[in-house]
Amino acid sequence: MESDPEGSTLRELLTQISTPLLLVEGERIKTVSQGAQELLKSSKSELTGRLLESVITPLEETDSGLSVKGRNYRAKTKNDDELTLLVEEGVSPSPGDTAKRLLVLHDLSYRIELEKELNRYKSWISAIMNSIPFGLWVNDDQGRNMMQSRVSRELWGDTQGLELEEAHSKRDHINIWREANNKAYQGDIVRQQIGYNIGGKTRYFDNIVGPVRNSHGAIRGILGMNIEVTEHHNMVQERERLINEIHHRVKNNLQMIISMINLQIDSHNDPAVLEEFQEIKSRILSLSILHEHLYQNQRFGLIEVNSYINDLVGHLKINCKAPKIPVKIEVEELLLPLTTATPLALITTELFTNACKYGYLPEGSNKPIEITLHRINTGEKEKRTLLLQVRDYGPGLPPEFSESNSHPTGLGIELIRSLSEQIGGTAQWESKNGTTCSVLFAID
Repeated sequence: MESDPEGSTLRELLTQISTPLLLVEGERIKTVSQGAQELLKSSKSELTGRLLESVITPLEETDSGLSVKGRNYRAKTKNDDELTLLVEEGVSPSPGDTAKRLLVLHDLSYRIELEKELNRYKSWISAIMNSIPFGLWVNDDQGRNMMQSRVSRELWGDTQGLELEEAHSKRDHINIWREANNKAYQGDIVRQQIGYNIGGKTRYFDNIVGPVRNSHGAIRGILGMNIEVTEHHNMVQERERLINEIHHRVKNNLQMIISMINLQIDSHNDPAVLEEFQEIKSRILSLSILHEHLYQNQRFGLIEVNSYINDLVGHLKINCKAPKIPVKIEVEELLLPLTTATPLALITTELFTNACKYGYLPEGSNKPIEITLHRINTGEKEKRTLLLQVRDYGPGLPPEFSESNSHPTGLGIELIRSLSEQIGGTAQWESKNGTTCSVLFAID
């Protein structure tokens, strides 16, 4: 038998290599590398001389469960561990000798487990997306839809892989969506309530869009939710309708009381009695106008103070002793809740009627009654402080007037103080070039 020193040297070198290699001659294993021994958990003597197919068994491509295509094999180690291998055929170690082949083994078992885990994760995500009871969608950093929930598909159709313009070009609200998405890509969270015409009916949704960030904080996409609130929206609308109806009826009932007072006024000649009736009528009128504004301004439970005070003063001037007296009104554009607006309306009514009654000047004077309401800075961040002032240029307060006196001049002053305390404020009077009453109070 001829010796083969070159082949012996090659086989010796292969045994030292850490890469899993098999040197095959014909159908039998000639030698194995150190890496192959470690991978197959068998010694060189246990592997050398065996048929190749007794060590690694061919698999169909579909059996491996891998997305990588190639010649896939299965091997079982001495410890009964199953391996999935991708086998590549290297260059023949002996040029011209086609009987010898060098096989490189790649262990795919770990990758298969990773892909199985990934598939389980995808299945779990799919189950969640199909179970979520609202619209949910995710876009990548290029604006393409990556995934959407079952409800989202039912609402907007299958938009996966599409950009906004492709998926929703014919929808009425695409401009609103585009603006919200752009803000989300800038890092903002956008919340909107929008009514959509779906199937011929208007359905309302709370839309929330925000950024999706990676572990480093970089924005990699956006996530949006469409939560239907049609039933709640309709309930709120119905509640507001009923409350507006109540305000309307209260206003009508107050107007009826005013009409009854007018009948009483017409039946009396005593000036003192008529004056009392007029004061009562003015107070009721202020409440009637308040409820009229509540059901007309479409702002649930809020009063536009500027509009209200101008309207109120216009009505009160009719019953003023000097109806042609000029009035200067400077009131900030403010929205106040009914709990604050009601006492404020009565305070304004008392102060204005007192100014008409006691503070007017003889005919021909152009000095106005001044009414101002504005915010002032007190340093409190949690609250806004407002200052109401009513000023006339009449003869001023009587000498016997004292702010410390609990009963200084009558019911009107008592009422002003009491109502000021009701809104957490204070009322102060100053008699200098006429009379000024200042009511300072805070609102949240």
